Parts: sequence; C-alpha cells; structure tokens
Amino acid sequence: MSTVPVSDRVTLLRLDGACLVRIIGDVDLSTVPELRMTLQAALTQCPRIIVDLSRAGTVESLCLRTLLAGSGAAQRHGGALVFAAPPLWLRRRLRASRQAVTVFDSVPQALSALSPELAIVRHSRYGETRHT
Repeated sequence: MSTVPVSDRVTLLRLDGACLVRIIGDVDLSTVPELRMTLQAALTQCPRIIVDLSRAGTVESLCLRTLLAGSGAAQRHGGALVFAAPPLWLRRRLRASRQAVTVFDSVPQALSALSPELAIVRHSRYGETRHT
C-alpha cells in the first residue's frame, strides 16, 4: 500500500486490488487539473478505482464532470471507477447524471465489491472490518 499525496485536497492510495482517490474538502476550478492528473495516474496503475468522497465539501460542476469523465474512461478501458461515501447532496447529483455510476456507502464496501477475492478487508483509517 502506497500513498501519493497529490495535494492537500486530492490523494492517491494504492490498495490491494484497487486504487483509492481521496478527495478532502472543497473542490473548485483550481482543483480540476490535479484531480484530472490523479484520475489519469490511477487509471494507468489499476483498472479498479474507488473515489472516496466521505470528506468532500462542495464540489463544483466542472469537478463533477471530471469525475464522471474518469468513470467513463475506466469503463472504456475495461475497468471500473466507483464512488464511496458521498454526502447525500452529492449522491443525488451523481445519480442524476446521464451516466451510469456506482455508489457505495463506504470505502470497505466498495473495495469488497470490486475485489471479491479478498476474504477480509480491513483498513484502520475507516474503522471497519468487512468479511465477504
């Protein structure tokens, strides 16, 4: 497991079986380039990507479109980009998009769904253990 801090608002963490892109705080127009770069790096490292939105603040429309474009790119390359733990308002915006998206309640739940070969998913940062 390795962490690549792209900025104080976007990080990339390589887990067993997936990459985790964590978004922290507000993401606005100034965040789009680093978000795009992080998603592209994740796409080159692993076919399964989880975007952790549990600590996301406001997400401007262009940032949301960047996330949805990343989801589409992952699907075109035979992978998957899913969203974990978005706030309710963001969950509604994701589901209202014209693109099919997959949303999970937590990162461990998303990781279990994307990596069914893992018998136990445990990550102390999330304080959860999930048995599959």
